[in-house]
Amino acid sequence: MIQSEIQWLQKAANDLKEVAQVAEDVSILIQKLAEDIKGKQHILDTYTARLLKADVRQGDDGDFYVSGLSNDDITDDVKMQDLQRRLRDVRKTCHQFDELDKLQSESARLIKKADKSADPLTTTPRRVFDTTAVTDQDTVRPRITDLLTTQDGLLIVVDYDNKMIKYVPRLLSTGHTLPALRLKNEPLCMSFLSDGLLAVTAEHKTIYLVEVKSQLTVKSQFKTRRQCYGVTDCPDDVTLLVSCWINRDDPRHASVDVIKRDGSLVRTITDGSTLNGFTNVFKVFAPDDHVLIPDNDQHCVYRVELSSGRLVDTLKHLT
Repeated sequence: MIQSEIQWLQKAANDLKEVAQVAEDVSILIQKLAEDIKGKQHILDTYTARLLKADVRQGDDGDFYVSGLSNDDITDDVKMQDLQRRLRDVRKTCHQFDELDKLQSESARLIKKADKSADPLTTTPRRVFDTTAVTDQDTVRPRITDLLTTQDGLLIVVDYDNKMIKYVPRLLSTGHTLPALRLKNEPLCMSFLSDGLLAVTAEHKTIYLVEVKSQLTVKSQFKTRRQCYGVTDCPDDVTLLVSCWINRDDPRHASVDVIKRDGSLVRTITDGSTLNGFTNVFKVFAPDDHVLIPDNDQHCVYRVELSSGRLVDTLKHLT
């Protein structure tokens, strides 16, 4: 659930960034246009004032010439056509005033849209899934412990009590059958890996690697040294990052481990002594070279450097 929300928030942040970039581009364009208009308006005012003092005459060649202006202002051989060209530019400038108004309105609209998108109170659900729908194999009412979406818009949920992973392909009402994969152990948490497989942690120190196509198929499974809950890809796209939590059978402090796809331990990123004894770590995320570790009991999120295990910072006061 947390991973799906973070993915949604990341997408919303990217959308806001794009809107902000468009608004910034529009603002720059407006500024340049205003400067251009200001310059052309100055030219118009200058030549209008000078023409009031000028003497316009027609030469033997039929062209019009302007005299009566100082040499610093305009030379005697400047033709009337040049002034007419400048007047046409002024007409274009007037048109640009209209375009400026349109750009200002569009900029205001984009800024308002960005502000509205940033306000969580204005968001509304785009799609509703009924995860209480049962399959023919269900023995008890479903209990969802994790969910995520596929690239083609399907929802995959973990049903702990029925030991299943289920597809939710569309809006369903209770009583419909869901495509499901039954597992030997109760599934806990899941995450898509870089190769497209779905990694699913389960009770009894088990991790399943599931192929997600028209149906769900277990490609392999392996045991781990400790009970894992959260799972995700490491940046090397080879090893896995898992969170190990405390339970009655394994009372040691919680840890975050790097493991191979056969369950063998590569190294422990951090443990209770490193982070002042954090306890229940459920989910774990690995953007870039950092690990985000939410601690259920301490009500905070740790950011740890993946390569060294160094605690970078702590986000507190999440209660």
